[in-house]
Amino acid sequence: MKRMMIIPCTLLIGFSVTALAEEAIGDPPLAMNIIILVATKEDKGLYERIVTAEQLNDQETFAEIIKNHTDRNVRYPIARKLTNQAVLAELAKNDNDEDVRREATSKLTDQTLLAELAKEDKDAGVRRAAVSRLTDQTLLMKIIKNASDSEMRQAVVGNLTNQTFLAEIARGDKDDDVRVTAAVKLIDKALLIEMAKHDKDAEVREKSVYKLIQKDFEMEWRYLTPPKILPIIFEPPASRLATLTKMATTHESEYVRLAATYQVWDKAVLAEIAEKDKSEWVRKVATEQLDRVKAME
Repeated sequence: MKRMMIIPCTLLIGFSVTALAEEAIGDPPLAMNIIILVATKEDKGLYERIVTAEQLNDQETFAEIIKNHTDRNVRYPIARKLTNQAVLAELAKNDNDEDVRREATSKLTDQTLLAELAKEDKDAGVRRAAVSRLTDQTLLMKIIKNASDSEMRQAVVGNLTNQTFLAEIARGDKDDDVRVTAAVKLIDKALLIEMAKHDKDAEVREKSVYKLIQKDFEMEWRYLTPPKILPIIFEPPASRLATLTKMATTHESEYVRLAATYQVWDKAVLAEIAEKDKSEWVRKVATEQLDRVKAME
């Protein structure tokens, strides 16, 4: 049976709640209990009720205390101890303290309520907590379609797994970062090829190519670094440059040649690829990369 650590109130004189909580860092339950102890130092009866409720995991007592007490230094730690979904739902919807609402939201399982909180709560932390708990793909998609905040859409994409929805976001979201995040989560080969060939944003195209390589050519992947849209300031080691050049010019995989071409900065090599590669796609990328190199001169 868990027991609440009891610290004599005489030891607490001169210490702030924050300082005590910091002393208990690494043990969040202890930190919360210290905060409660300080907050109830003038009400020993309340403290003893909390101790007893802690020992018995008495959710009804926790709910009563959090409903009737006004001190957030009591209410928030108690919210950390709640597991009753009905009580958590009431707090998440109606409590005046955003920290209490956030804590309650972070434990909810009701997908419909979570979607409502994600769209409507006035506190960004509560909205993010709601999104982090959402797993219903249709509800997540509804949120992302209606969210004006790109950070919120980014958070929603983090929980999406539906490939059709991810492809729709990767193609159409107005924010490039959101589209890149969605593209990185794609696993459908046909969708990746479409994004890699036709997307308007260079980073989305490059990351789609890299996903294709990860999917089909794990051995080659070890030679390639993540996509680099901005100019490389320092040249890679000569041995790696030679490997990349060989991959870009001779590898049988169109995807591997593409990814390697993105990292070749030798004008002569790029010009040769742009002229001679059998893939129109690779020739186009080599031409774009050659233009980048020339623009740096």
